[in-house]
Amino acid sequence: MEVTGTVRTESGAPVRGGLLEIWNANHFGRYRHIEDHSGLQLDDNFFGMGRVLTDDDGNYRFWTISPGAYLARPDIGRWRPKHIHISVSGGSSRLVTQMYFPDEPNNATDPMAILMGDGFKHNVGKPYGTPDQNVDEGFRFDIVVGGRNATFLNEGSGSKGSRYCSTLEPTPCIKIRSGGCARRSLHGPASNIRV
Repeated sequence: MEVTGTVRTESGAPVRGGLLEIWNANHFGRYRHIEDHSGLQLDDNFFGMGRVLTDDDGNYRFWTISPGAYLARPDIGRWRPKHIHISVSGGSSRLVTQMYFPDEPNNATDPMAILMGDGFKHNVGKPYGTPDQNVDEGFRFDIVVGGRNATFLNEGSGSKGSRYCSTLEPTPCIKIRSGGCARRSLHGPASNIRV
């Protein structure tokens, strides 16, 4: 699949040269890191992470596989819907968001989606056709940092709070307590998420 979008501030200014780090589970719903104890199948052909810089207009583009949903809490039967993690770094700030997929059955019961309320719609990728490309599907995911229509963002790794805004542009922030829903970023020299 292809994912495209722009990263902009609440005033519409592009975030130029912003670093996006992307990671997602494989199509079986498994991450390739030691903290994934699911026992689900690994895909030897999918490393699960990549990086891309935004251009002068704040645009980005990458290719990855369609991730699978996974059982996040076997003790209570809670599933995470398929999603892609995107870390946005600019200046001295780093925020993490997730792109969800439309019409996923687990969206309605996902704790992060519930926490976002009506703002969840800003975290759902918009499908588009890809007839002239070598991918099965495309999704547009625009990221707005700050303001009323912001994409839901978690503060950097290990944070207990979530925000609708950041210090990429000075704006008042609304602090939302989320119980530590930020995931640790996976860094590595290799990737098969194409940019």
